[in-house]
Amino acid sequence: MELSKREMTKLALEALRGGYIEKAYGLIEESLNEPVLDEGSHECSTCHCVYTDDEGGIEGYFGILYMAFCPTCFSSICDMADQFNQREWVSLTEEQVNDIYQKTQEKVNEHWNEGGTTMMFPITLYKEIEAKLKESNDESISE
Repeated sequence: MELSKREMTKLALEALRGGYIEKAYGLIEESLNEPVLDEGSHECSTCHCVYTDDEGGIEGYFGILYMAFCPTCFSSICDMADQFNQREWVSLTEEQVNDIYQKTQEKVNEHWNEGGTTMMFPITLYKEIEAKLKESNDESISE
């Protein structure tokens, strides 16, 4: 198994921490002997193959991490995102909406009967509907 420069550097640091200076020296030397990529070439962050700008792929920041994806890995990532985006949205049935409305009305009435003074019906109804939609759609993702 070939190691990337980053992996060799991590191993060298671990070796130094563990007091294995000769091992660390060997790993660093091996890392320095690894060929430097030509301009316009990139190492894929996923499969570690080297690809060129002419072949395609994509490079950029994923949050704060610099990432490079060869054409094959980039295509796979796009396919995965498409699968996620094509999941079916689960809406609420009329029965569920009526049930939520009734429960919200009961909550609001209880609030008013206990001396509450705020108008909470619209916000409470919204939160109940939102929670039920999240619950229904989280279940559809895990199926």
